[in-house]
Amino acid sequence: MKKIIKKIEHELRGLRSEEKEDIISYYVEMINDRLDNGEKLEDIEKTIEYSEIRKNYYPKTINERENKTVNDSLKTSGKLLLYLFASPLLIPIGLVYLVIIIVMYILILSSIIVMVAVPFGLVAYIIGLFRDKIEIGNLLISSGVYMVVMSILVVIFYNIMKWSVKVNNALIKVFSRKVLKRGEK
Repeated sequence: MKKIIKKIEHELRGLRSEEKEDIISYYVEMINDRLDNGEKLEDIEKTIEYSEIRKNYYPKTINERENKTVNDSLKTSGKLLLYLFASPLLIPIGLVYLVIIIVMYILILSSIIVMVAVPFGLVAYIIGLFRDKIEIGNLLISSGVYMVVMSILVVIFYNIMKWSVKVNNALIKVFSRKVLKRGEK
């Protein structure tokens, strides 16, 4: 029985441990029921299609998964992409998903670049004001406006990050459902 469980665990690599435990407990229960009905363990092992386990449970588990952090969302996206590109029939869906993900992360990258560039712009602006020997009042007003803009950008960046996780999770659900529907046909 341990040999069967090891093979099932191997097929479920990449899933979280609690997800694996649910699936393995289902198979252990099924095997025990069949053993109680008089079947031999060798016969049961021959009837289990290990490759089908991954096909059946991987998209379903990804679809049901809750990704609360950016890191979890990225990992799940990567796993879904690998799954989509593993099957020739799912490559077009994988390409669409990849393009959407790339666009979304380019938006995040551009937000990060803006967040890094604004403080450098402030320093350059203040140096320029000192060079032009501008009055201190104008310098303080300009710096204050710059700080307000910077804080607004921080809020926007934070919301873009939250939005991207929500959009990515929604995309994971949509594309994993597409895989599930295609698998049912």
